[in-house]
Amino acid sequence: MIRRPPRSTLSSSSAASDVYKRQVYNPKLISYEALCLLFLRMHNPTTHRYQGNDKGTQYRSTIMVHNEDQRSIANKLIAAFDPSKTEVVEIGSVQVSPENREKFYRVFGENRRIVSSIEPATVFFPAEDYHQDYLEANPDGYCNHRMYW
Repeated sequence: MIRRPPRSTLSSSSAASDVYKRQVYNPKLISYEALCLLFLRMHNPTTHRYQGNDKGTQYRSTIMVHNEDQRSIANKLIAAFDPSKTEVVEIGSVQVSPENREKFYRVFGENRRIVSSIEPATVFFPAEDYHQDYLEANPDGYCNHRMYW
């Protein structure tokens, strides 16, 4: 068993202190493409190294992938939001339409781009107990976790 070092002993630049939400999903209920699109919709993927009031590299927007298929899907989905695209882009079970892009840029600004990094999934350490099921315990949330568009 690997134990997570206490958060108080980690520096803000330590990879071990990065904050991620591990999402376990059932591909029979939702596709990986739809899960990635949901991720892009429920936070601000245009901010570099912060989310809401939380600042630092540990708060960057990141899609963690387990294989090259997932990396390819994430790259295609991010590319589908390029403002120069005018057609519907199909990525597996997901369609990114001009209307989706218009909503995205209306919310985040037309000069904003998705800066979410795509990185290999690594060892995952569960958060401390007080962080578990945070949004269920705090339905008004914290930061910016809501559907933006």
